[in-house]
Amino acid sequence: MPSSTSSAPRTGAAIRLARLIIPSNYRSSRWPGRFLLWTGHLHNAVGLMISELRDPLLSALKAGYFNAFDSSIYRCNAFWFFLAGFQMVIGGRMMNLHLFSSSNDGKQEGEQFQHKYSQSLSQRKLPREVGWWLLAIGMGGAIAMPASGFYLVGLQGLAILFAL
Repeated sequence: MPSSTSSAPRTGAAIRLARLIIPSNYRSSRWPGRFLLWTGHLHNAVGLMISELRDPLLSALKAGYFNAFDSSIYRCNAFWFFLAGFQMVIGGRMMNLHLFSSSNDGKQEGEQFQHKYSQSLSQRKLPREVGWWLLAIGMGGAIAMPASGFYLVGLQGLAILFAL
């Protein structure tokens, strides 16, 4: 019997703490989408600074780009590295579109989004599944390659899950 009375205050404290961290009237911030977008830009910028990624990509471009990647594993690595960066940019943009666009205020799509883009908070949330996927990718990548930027992706997943 004493164990049930001692666990009740801990549970109540955990719920109170969660309510302090995640308010019930939560409005999604713009930063998860922007953070993923800028992570993609940073990813590609770092790739351009690393000669082991930049040089094979440039040699593939000089070779005409078409079917220039099958001949070298270094070219393939560079291709997939930069493609991952562009996918992060697209993912961040899609997050912003999900959070800050609606189809019922009668404006053109581009004009409507530009108006909404200046807002910093949204009534919408990102699906929790997005957070779980980013966390899984980030943690799996960080375990496989500890000296990498996968931690940034994992942190973005946590931020979405905890609705920061």
